[in-house]
Amino acid sequence: MHPGRAILVLSLAVLSGAGCHGDTTTPGTAPAGTTVAAHAPTVLYRPARWKVGDAVTTDARRLSAWHLRAVGADGKLATIGDQEETLLASWVERTTDVDEAGRRTGYLVYVREWSRTWGSAKDESLLGMRFAVRGEGAGRTWSALDQHQDPTTEARIWLDEHFGAHGIGDEQWSRLLLEDRAVAPGESWHPDPGPLGDAATASGLAVDRAKVTAAVTLEAIEDTARCSFDASLPLLRVPTSQAPWISGGILRVEGSMSVALDASPPTFPALRRRTMLSGDATENDATVRYEFVTDEQRIATPGGTFPETQP
Repeated sequence: MHPGRAILVLSLAVLSGAGCHGDTTTPGTAPAGTTVAAHAPTVLYRPARWKVGDAVTTDARRLSAWHLRAVGADGKLATIGDQEETLLASWVERTTDVDEAGRRTGYLVYVREWSRTWGSAKDESLLGMRFAVRGEGAGRTWSALDQHQDPTTEARIWLDEHFGAHGIGDEQWSRLLLEDRAVAPGESWHPDPGPLGDAATASGLAVDRAKVTAAVTLEAIEDTARCSFDASLPLLRVPTSQAPWISGGILRVEGSMSVALDASPPTFPALRRRTMLSGDATENDATVRYEFVTDEQRIATPGGTFPETQP
C-alpha cells in the first residue's frame, strides 16, 4: 500500500462534517461542559439554491501523519515506515449551470494556491490551474482548461476527491447531517447511519454500514450555527488493500463546522476536523499495525475572482 495514497483516501474520502457524540449524549442534551448560547430554535437544513455567477473561495490546510509498524510474535513493534505531509490549498469556484431546483450542475475552479510537502519533497503541480466541473454525485467529472500542466498522481487524487465522482461536497453533507426541523442550541441528533455508510462506501471505503454511528450537536447560534461532531465508521479492510482488520480498524472523525443562516452559497463557512484510524492487519503473513491521523482546517468565503486566462 502506498502511504501517500492511503493518507489521501483517509483524509479526503470521509466525512466533511458528520459526527457522533455516540455513547455520551442523547438527543436534546448538550455534552458535559458545553457552553450553550441562548437562541431561538432554528432550521439548519435548507435546500440549496445556487445562482449562475455564485462564487466561493476556499482556503484549506491539512496536516497528516502515517505510521506503519511490524508486530512481532512477542508483541514488540518495529518501524516499517513513517510519513508526515502538509497540504495547503486555496481555490475559487464559480457557478456556471444550475438546474430548475437550484442545484449546481456545472462550475469552474481556479486553484490559486496548492502545495503538498512531505519530507524534503514538494508538489505544486496544480498551482494556477483552472478546471471545469460537470454533473453531480457519481456522474461528476472534472477536466483541465490548461493542458500544458500535468498534475501528479497524488494531485489528481485530490482533484477526484474534491471535484470528481468520489467527492462529497458540503451540499450533500448538509442533506445527510442537518435537521430540516427547528433545533435549539444544546440539542443533539443522530443522522440516519444508512445514508452515511452509503456515502462513505461511494467515496471508496469498505465500511461496515451496519455499525456506523453518527450524531451532531448544535453548540451555539451567532453569525452562523456552530455544530460539533464525532463519527465512527468501522472499516472492513485496510484502505487501498484487501487485507481485513484483525483488531481496530474503526475510522473516527471529530471536529466542528459552521452553517450559514442566510442565503449564502450552500457551503460550510468554517470546518475543522480530525480523522483517526489505527488497527492491526495481516499483510504477507505478517501482522502490521497502521496508524493515521489527519488534522484539517478550512474556511469558505462568498466571492472570488476567476481569471479568464491562466495567470
